Amino acid sequence: MATQSEPTEQFCNHLVQFTESTFTDEEGIESADAIVSYDEETEQYSIELSLKTNGKVDSEKIEEYKTYLSKTYADVILIIDGEVM
Repeated sequence: MATQSEPTEQFCNHLVQFTESTFTDEEGIESADAIVSYDEETEQYSIELSLKTNGKVDSEKIEEYKTYLSKTYADVILIIDGEVM
């Protein structure tokens, strides 16, 4: 597997910071931890986002999060309070 170029790595880091700050601003989200990667073959980004909540995030809101993420990322893994959604 080839290593990512520096500009690609910097952009992935930017996406991580942006996504984490976006979600920690959401009501009910206590912390967010994102991993963004880029597939050079498909030229697409993927994300694994782990959210810790206060237990008051409903399933409708979770679906909104998945829809939001899928507009930016080809592959989305959303983990909320340790459970893959």
